[in-house]
Amino acid sequence: MEHANKLKQYTFSYLKDLYNFQNYTEYSGMYLSESSMNYFNILEFPCRIEGVAFVLATKGEITLRINLKEYVIKAGMIYINVPENIVQYVDSKDFECRLIAVDHETIQGIKDLFLDKTSIYLELKETPYFTPPKEDMEYAFQHYDNLKNCITKYRGNRKKEISMGYLSILFNHYIDTVERVFHTRGFKDADNVSNGSKIFETFMQLLTKHHTQERTIKFYANILNLTPKYFSKLIKNTSGQSAGDWIDDFVILEAKNMLRFSDNNIKTISYNLNFATPSLFSRYFKQKTGLTPQKYRLLSN
Repeated sequence: MEHANKLKQYTFSYLKDLYNFQNYTEYSGMYLSESSMNYFNILEFPCRIEGVAFVLATKGEITLRINLKEYVIKAGMIYINVPENIVQYVDSKDFECRLIAVDHETIQGIKDLFLDKTSIYLELKETPYFTPPKEDMEYAFQHYDNLKNCITKYRGNRKKEISMGYLSILFNHYIDTVERVFHTRGFKDADNVSNGSKIFETFMQLLTKHHTQERTIKFYANILNLTPKYFSKLIKNTSGQSAGDWIDDFVILEAKNMLRFSDNNIKTISYNLNFATPSLFSRYFKQKTGLTPQKYRLLSN
């Protein structure tokens, strides 16, 4: 097992430089690749990756552990990785894909890209991949080629603006496809999501950054300049789940990851998660999961 104090968090740029990726195109926070993607095995241990990644599977299959659940992604599927995910490579069989990865700053630079996306986010937390209609996958390949050609061949003064335009078209196509696919599965239409989506999105970003140290609703409400009562109501109305439950979900997932994939003892894990004592952590964990940390570790291994 890996001896680590806390979950690793990487940027696409760091992974690219560290592992000397081949067959990739990079420009202004965008990373495009067409390859066997065997370097997925660099994710040997669970980690989080900053930014958003779209993986268009074109051949074979790959097994990933996402938030401690295993998923098999096969040719013809699209997998979308969001920064909150804990992802780990498990296995692959002749897997090939096209990858579009975009760092956090570049995503933020595309105005209104993920406007009212809460419904999509919630669905992707449950099922982070989907099988689009064949024509949608073909359109995705066309948009990918347009973006790549702009990055590699265009030499005009407005290269960045044009490439960002192509990126916006590509991502909005994905979002439109996701909405239609999920809508056919009975999920509520994004048009019905309240304007609390932007607050919810920021809350998810803050949780990803602070959940190992902060577990109070007041902490997150204060950063957002909202009263705890109004903040809690907004998150509940937007996502269908309370802010407290979201905090617990992040903390428990982090704790399960530490228990399953590290040799750290319970005292160290409770310290890393900012619990005053191991007994407080154990009571919290059992209350949320029905198991003691020791029992969970035994059963998961």
